[in-house]
Amino acid sequence: MNTLKKRSTFSPRFLLTFYKKKAVVLLLIFTGLVVTVIAAIGSGPYVISSTPPDGATHVSVNVTSIAANNLYVPEESDYLGGVNNATINHKTVKLQKIVKGAKIDVLGVVQGTGGGDAISFSPTYPLEPSTKYKFTITSGVKSYSGASFAPYEAVFETGAAKTEHTGNLHVAFTKVPIPGTQNRRYTTLTFGPDGKLYALRLDGTIERFKVNHANGMLSRQAEIATLVNKYGERSAIGLTFDPASTADSLVAYVSHSSAGLEKSPEFDSKISRLSGPELEKEQLLVTKLPRSNKDHMINSLVFGPDSALYFSQGSNTSMGAYDSFWQREESLLSGAVLRLDMKKLSKIALPLNVMTSPDQQIINNAPEDKMLMADGTYNPYSASSPLTIYASGVRNAYDLVWHSNGQLYIPANGSAAGGNTPASVAGTRRPNGTFYNGPKIPATSSVVVMSRWILRKLFRYDLVNALFPSVSATVQNDWLFRVNPLKPVGYFGHPNPLRGEYVVNRGYTDNLNYPASVMPDANYRGSAYNFGLNKSPDGVLEYKSNAFNGALKGKLLVTRFSGGSDIIILEPGSMVKNPKVTSAGSDDSVYDIVRATTGMGASGVTGMSGFANPLDIVEDVKTGNLYVSEFNRQDDPEKAAQITLLRVKDLPEPGTVMAQKPNKKVQAHTSGQGS
Repeated sequence: MNTLKKRSTFSPRFLLTFYKKKAVVLLLIFTGLVVTVIAAIGSGPYVISSTPPDGATHVSVNVTSIAANNLYVPEESDYLGGVNNATINHKTVKLQKIVKGAKIDVLGVVQGTGGGDAISFSPTYPLEPSTKYKFTITSGVKSYSGASFAPYEAVFETGAAKTEHTGNLHVAFTKVPIPGTQNRRYTTLTFGPDGKLYALRLDGTIERFKVNHANGMLSRQAEIATLVNKYGERSAIGLTFDPASTADSLVAYVSHSSAGLEKSPEFDSKISRLSGPELEKEQLLVTKLPRSNKDHMINSLVFGPDSALYFSQGSNTSMGAYDSFWQREESLLSGAVLRLDMKKLSKIALPLNVMTSPDQQIINNAPEDKMLMADGTYNPYSASSPLTIYASGVRNAYDLVWHSNGQLYIPANGSAAGGNTPASVAGTRRPNGTFYNGPKIPATSSVVVMSRWILRKLFRYDLVNALFPSVSATVQNDWLFRVNPLKPVGYFGHPNPLRGEYVVNRGYTDNLNYPASVMPDANYRGSAYNFGLNKSPDGVLEYKSNAFNGALKGKLLVTRFSGGSDIIILEPGSMVKNPKVTSAGSDDSVYDIVRATTGMGASGVTGMSGFANPLDIVEDVKTGNLYVSEFNRQDDPEKAAQITLLRVKDLPEPGTVMAQKPNKKVQAHTSGQGS
């Protein structure tokens, strides 16, 4: 092995021949060295790589996600692409601690993704220092066609435990499951103008709860089935109340699509307005919004300071071009944050049909003063159009929040490996009204990673890394984006060829399949915070109460659905409007995140971890209590989909001598678990 590692420094020339059903390495030729190997490898699905990678050392004990995020799944006609999430469970996916040759199962949450493009394990507790772990995926994991994944193992070793500095937040919560909410999948939790908590279920039913502010407990008062009665079972995500709504005149808005998260119809997303004492009246406002083949659709809704309705529209692809996982092209309004001008909407006949054209020439010639394109489809670029693109290139943001500092914060889910990016086309109209005349951007494809996987089967991984560094996986980070309303529409990194935006995120930095010369798009805005890989940041709020002597006030709380299964606390550099930021040209970086505190980890906040896929979060501003919807995507029998109360925990002032035994207090804090 040492000889091979030494020879890996030679400059390689290689020939790889791939057959359609079998991949066969015929010949590898190195300068001064000829090695002939014949190896046939099956054409079924397999894991190319995972994070932490096989053989990694000094891995943090606070790693929140161990993920196979670089997969190969052959596209089969009449079948969905990617992993069948129903086959992912604690029997087929394991993380094990290795002690003197023995393997001990680690407690945690296993899960897939909506795109079927990753398989991950989130440990419930921090890992042990200086310990070997094995991440295993068995042949019990299958694609939708029923093909078994090739068994996969990755062994890594943790480093020494380190003290984390997370801002010394003196806060803690007590976790209390709300009785009667178990095994119900809630997608949005929000308070109405009547002081009641409204919980939207995925199927479209809304539950109304009375809140006991003394202890935080909820009592169900009603189930509102207005959407279900009219449309049948739905896939409903967003629920928000009109700012002008009152306790005596309820008006709410719901985003919804047809039921199911697989083989979904295109242009299937809608927005409805509900009104009346029981929200029993429904009016369809917007129809024919885009929808992906899977779980990317219209997401959460929020009113802005300008009284317009803002929402995220999920992408149709992994990285901008058709791929075998998502099996659908982007449309003009997909992968973006959209703005619905309610004043303009009130002047037209409802519902507003926003189906868009796939014809690039039609789009390029969009009229400036007409709501419809030449072919009769919707034109989001007209000054008279109620629905416009507010932030372009936001791949899939479940939730968004307008902060009191004036900024719009958007946690967004990045792509796993396996996606394809589009090639540039000069002259394509862009959301800011210009036409693309930038550098020529080549298309990139996930196909190139196959050669790396095959070579790993023949040689040590170290050798392959040295020989083929340019074909590493292109897993994309999850980001917190920030939109400054003083600036014109910006681009946030998810390509859409119909909008003349081609470079994924930061170019070569994030996609090594690009030439090294590929830079970010000229209109790329960057991020306010990098969540890292495989976290799936979803629900977000600005904490507004003065609980804990104001320690959380103004900070962002974000649920991490996958990596961590916890809540992360983010502190903007300025939590009020900065008087120096007065124009589009002002330096507004003061609004970016300067400090992060996780729920999980050795220094995690008590009561903010150990969830079963936390999806949405809402605050009772009267008490500071939080309510979290746990989704339990994989139906883990040891967990439950439910609403969980995070009750503000009374804490002694910092420096106060505690009466309890100190070892118990320390254990409760360092575990990051609720008490």
